[in-house]
Amino acid sequence: MLVTSTGIVDSQGLVDSLSREIEEEEYIGDKGVGVGIGQGTHGRVKERGEGVIVPGTRVVRIDREEKGKGWVVQLETGWEGKEEGEKGEVEAVRADVVVNTAGLAAASLLEGIVPESEQVKMYPLKGEQNVVTAKKGEMEQSLIIGNYVSYKGPGVYFVSRLIYPCPSRDLGSLGTHLTFDLSGNIRFGPDAEPIGSPAAYSQNPDFWQDHLAPSAARIQSIGDAVLTYLPGIDPSLLEPDYSGIRPNISDKGFFDFMVRHGRDRQGLIECLGFASPGLTSSLAVGEMVAKMVRKDIWKEKASVEHLAEGWE
Repeated sequence: MLVTSTGIVDSQGLVDSLSREIEEEEYIGDKGVGVGIGQGTHGRVKERGEGVIVPGTRVVRIDREEKGKGWVVQLETGWEGKEEGEKGEVEAVRADVVVNTAGLAAASLLEGIVPESEQVKMYPLKGEQNVVTAKKGEMEQSLIIGNYVSYKGPGVYFVSRLIYPCPSRDLGSLGTHLTFDLSGNIRFGPDAEPIGSPAAYSQNPDFWQDHLAPSAARIQSIGDAVLTYLPGIDPSLLEPDYSGIRPNISDKGFFDFMVRHGRDRQGLIECLGFASPGLTSSLAVGEMVAKMVRKDIWKEKASVEHLAEGWE
C-alpha cells in the first residue's frame, strides 16, 4: 500500500512547545493566539491563568473530596531510586477539575473511583499476536509493546516514503512498517508483542519498563515480516532501536482511544488508550476537553458559533 502523503511528528518538539505555552506567558504574546481556556468577544483568548509543570513528580492516587465536589490528587516526589515498597515525599492537591492523561497508568489511577461496570482493565498478554479479550459489559486494556529496529543496507535505496503492509484482519496491528526518523534514517516497526500478565500489572503498573529493548527473537521476526514486502533487505543488518508501549483498549475487537466524563464523576475527565493516533490527535483532543470543561463543569452557555459546529 503506497501512502503518498505521510509524515512523522517530532513528539519531543511538540511537548516542548506545549510546555512553553503553559509556563511562558510571553510565548503566546498579546495577540490572542495559542492555547486558551475560553474565547473573548472578538475571538481573543481570555486570561488563561498560570500553568506549572513539575518534573519528577508523579500522581499516585486520586480521591473524591470528602466535603465538596472537587478531587484530591496525591503527588509523590523523590521516588526515583527508591527500593520496592519505599516512598518519596507525598503531598495532596485539591482541584475542581482533574484530567487523567497518565497513559499507561491511567487505568490504575481510576481504581476505587470508577464503578465496576465502567472499569477499563489492563490486560497484558504474552504471545505472538495482538489478541484482546473482552467480557460482556466490560472493556479490557491490553498492554502491547512495539519494537523498532534501524536499518542501513541494500533493498531500500530508492524508498522515499513510508510503507505500510496491509493491516491484520482484526485491525489489532498496522503491521511492521517502514518509517523514517527525523534525520531521514530508515526504521522498521513497530511490531506487536503482548507482554506480562494481569497480575504483574496489578502488583506493579510500571513493570513494562523491563521490556524497553527488542530481543534477538523479535529482531528476527521483524526481519521476516519486512522481507514479505521488501525482499531485497539483509536481515543481518537490522539493529535494535527502541521499544514503546501501547495501552490499547478493546471492546470486542478494535478500539481507539477514549475521552470520558462520567456524570457521577463531575470534574474528572478520563483519557484512556492513547497510542500513536492519540499523539496525532492531541491538539484536537485538547480542544475537545477544554470544551467539555466549559460546558459540563463551568456551565458556560455556547455561543452561536459553537451551536453551529458540526452542521456545516
